[in-house]
Amino acid sequence: MSLAEARRMAFEQALDMRDLTYQEFEDQVTAGVEVGFNLYNLRDLKTYFWFQPDGETVHVTTNSIAWVPEDRRERALEAVNEVILRWRWASLFVEEGNIVAAADILLVDDFVGELCVDFLLRRFIAVVNDVYPLLMRRLWADDGDSDDKS
Repeated sequence: MSLAEARRMAFEQALDMRDLTYQEFEDQVTAGVEVGFNLYNLRDLKTYFWFQPDGETVHVTTNSIAWVPEDRRERALEAVNEVILRWRWASLFVEEGNIVAAADILLVDDFVGELCVDFLLRRFIAVVNDVYPLLMRRLWADDGDSDDKS
């Protein structure tokens, strides 16, 4: 068993201990786990944990947080930049007309499962949930509305 597989399994065990549902992606080049959530501000958020082949890091990303029409792309980029300056635990970016969040975690022996679950539950999805209203205000505000509102 590779280090990446062992660390993915440790993460899955930590999810099991908290009764969180997940799905494995064993047929992928990089071992992956999907965990879904319904948050206060955002429904059907999917998070994906991709354990890198060397087993030293895991890349975390989401499905689309918000759809961005082409005529609102500049607003979306400004909103994403504002989020990046205010919250440090997740990076947001515009990809193919969607805003997605991502982060990378350096893994440490004996703490992999707990580290990933704690990051997921206490940081990553909390940031996504907190920034969603800001993103929506920035994206969909009328041109006459002030950009000073948070």
